[in-house]
Amino acid sequence: MREILLAGLVFGLLAGVGFALNGASMMELVYGGIILISAGLLFSLPCAVWYHWALYRALSPRGELSRRWIWNPTAQHSKLRPDELRRVLPWFRAGAAGWVVSVLGCILLGLGAWVGRGQ
Repeated sequence: MREILLAGLVFGLLAGVGFALNGASMMELVYGGIILISAGLLFSLPCAVWYHWALYRALSPRGELSRRWIWNPTAQHSKLRPDELRRVLPWFRAGAAGWVVSVLGCILLGLGAWVGRGQ
């Protein structure tokens, strides 16, 4: 199932790039990129804060957080119990999805700059 999703995502990305380069002006690409970056950050930053807080709340009372856990929080996932995983990982995934939207916005902004260079 994941392979199908990944293939669909790659196809959609390639089709989107082709459509963007064919039918959009430079400013539409730039504005679209700025909107995607802003939307991704506005969504992912609160999710990331809440994810870190939930991870801290789950592991800190047991003393299982390493000293530098904040720099590599995903290494702490193996220490979570199943009920804690259900509370923490949705925030991790939501933040990651917002980050992907921001990266797509950066790509769109870069395409706009590239198209503008040729005009």
